[in-house]
Amino acid sequence: MISPATIDDAPAIAALGTAVSPHQLNSVRGVEHRMRKVPATARRAQWKVERDGALVAYAEAALDWLSTEPGRSFCGVRVHPEHRGRGIGSALWDAVDGHLVEIGARATTAFTLDHAPAVSFAEHRGFRKTSSDALSATDPTSLPPAPEPPAGVKLRPAADWLDDPRPIYELDLAGGLDEPGDTDFSGMTFELWQDDIWTDPDYDYDICTVAVVDAKPVSMSMLVVDADAGRAVSGFAATFREYRGRGLAGLCKHHTLAKAARRGITRAITYNDETNAPMLAINQRLGYQPFATAYRWRRQS
Repeated sequence: MISPATIDDAPAIAALGTAVSPHQLNSVRGVEHRMRKVPATARRAQWKVERDGALVAYAEAALDWLSTEPGRSFCGVRVHPEHRGRGIGSALWDAVDGHLVEIGARATTAFTLDHAPAVSFAEHRGFRKTSSDALSATDPTSLPPAPEPPAGVKLRPAADWLDDPRPIYELDLAGGLDEPGDTDFSGMTFELWQDDIWTDPDYDYDICTVAVVDAKPVSMSMLVVDADAGRAVSGFAATFREYRGRGLAGLCKHHTLAKAARRGITRAITYNDETNAPMLAINQRLGYQPFATAYRWRRQS
């Protein structure tokens, strides 16, 4: 039976996320944060299905509050592998689809792994593939020592901007607006970014690395970390356009991974649009090996 999901379900939703999407970091505190920080204007709805007292499926749908595109929305349906093929996903989709109509969704995005049933599910519900992401991972403890920064470049932890993160926001926004694929950060105000992204409890700002030139942050590599599991996933990474081509992004990422290794992280995961050649080249130099492909989807209403 489908029922609304609440913040009390965060531990079960996190466990389901780990079972369904092992390439992501699904901590309880991170799920709780994301459930609390969605603005009311997103009109987000969440559902769950339980069997014998255990949460076996979860779905969500909302307007994309970081976009200025009218009616842009997103949705997701997750069903535990042991409970698939029983119509649970289809039942959840009916709830999702009804809510999307109610909130006036015009273009809805979704994300799936390259898994035949998931692909078929999306295609049969009117979604078309818009881009592909390469998922890859590396063991930070296997990397050579990170190189020293060149003259005129200082590396600092992102924690140095905890009291005034606006320079980090401006760098993230510049990178996000240039990001390949079906993403849209045109509505990402400083207030939304600070409340939703910067305060994500899974970011370790002592590990995250920022390159500074002429007293200005110009490149960065961020990481969300689950130290207990020895895992980390790349967060936002960006370089101002006028500073690209100098190796700063790779330098920041190498130093971020080196610090993660010292914290006991043995598996660092990233995913990038397959057309993002510069970032893919950086990842290859840092020992990232592809392990899966994911797709982004869009449905026009």
